[in-house]
Amino acid sequence: MKKYRHAHPEKIQAIKKKWKRTDVALVGRRAQSKRYRERYTPMIVEKNRRYAEQNPEKIKARREVAKALKSGILKKGECKMEGCDSKKVQAHHHDYSKPLDVEWACSKHHAELDGKVK
Repeated sequence: MKKYRHAHPEKIQAIKKKWKRTDVALVGRRAQSKRYRERYTPMIVEKNRRYAEQNPEKIKARREVAKALKSGILKKGECKMEGCDSKKVQAHHHDYSKPLDVEWACSKHHAELDGKVK
């Protein structure tokens, strides 16, 4: 069987793709998702609650940016780093007490601005 798989990868891929669309596969994935949610949701909720308690200023600033974007007060720009052409940008706050004073950066450069990447 291994020899066949290596000799015909496109056929194996087509069989896998067809299987993923079957009801049996869908039911299995739904059950797996349900088990994941049942197991991890309480932990995730607790983690998010603790984060919000420890960082209320950050949460408030993010909500203000979201509201401003939705209402049209704030528009997303391009990544502030030279030569970056990424269209998916995030708001970077230098000072959370000024929630609408943001710079736009892609996820890679946002991590660099936060000092998470060297």
